[in-house]
Amino acid sequence: MASLNVLQDSHDMTEYTTPEPVAAKRLEHNPWRDKRVIIGIAVVLTSAVLGGLLSLKASATETYWVAARDLRAGHLVTAGDMRRIEVSVPNEVGDALVAGASTPSDGVWSHDLEQGTLIGASSIRRGPAEGQRLPLRVAAGSLPAGLTTGDTVNVWVGPGQNSSELDARRVLTEVRVAGVAQEVGSVDTTVLVDVGEEGPTSDVISAIASGHVTVVHVR
Repeated sequence: MASLNVLQDSHDMTEYTTPEPVAAKRLEHNPWRDKRVIIGIAVVLTSAVLGGLLSLKASATETYWVAARDLRAGHLVTAGDMRRIEVSVPNEVGDALVAGASTPSDGVWSHDLEQGTLIGASSIRRGPAEGQRLPLRVAAGSLPAGLTTGDTVNVWVGPGQNSSELDARRVLTEVRVAGVAQEVGSVDTTVLVDVGEEGPTSDVISAIASGHVTVVHVR
């Protein structure tokens, strides 16, 4: 009976076979199908393009203007007051400056500027329209030293040599000096003043022609 069992077990072991191993399939990965890879590449390319644009913008220059000489407040703006330069400045600075290829020449200087100073938009204010010019012949000692174009003055007339008047009177108030010229071979100075579009009255002309003119600087 025991031998029968041994034979049976031997028969069972003979019928048992080991299964063949299944070949493992290699997992293939295509990086171009991975959305994360594509997004990463897009971000890098975008950053590179933006960086290049910012670099070009930072190195680009614009046309601005600087004072060609020392400028005084109240003087008319002229083309010779400034010179053009090409420079790169931050946006917040450039927005406050006078830019462009055309010379700004309309208005008066709102404050003093030293030579070489960048001209800001607030440096120029629109001045009054130019009116008629009245020449004044002023004797030496009757006008302030250093009087120049753009200054504001009052004009007084006192008794002349053949005048019966005793008191001086003011005939022009806060008029702008349009020019100052020293006469050749004379101690007198001709001061040209802007008296507005309507021009001087006949009383003003008569007083100036017959009296002693004194120019008083206001600002």
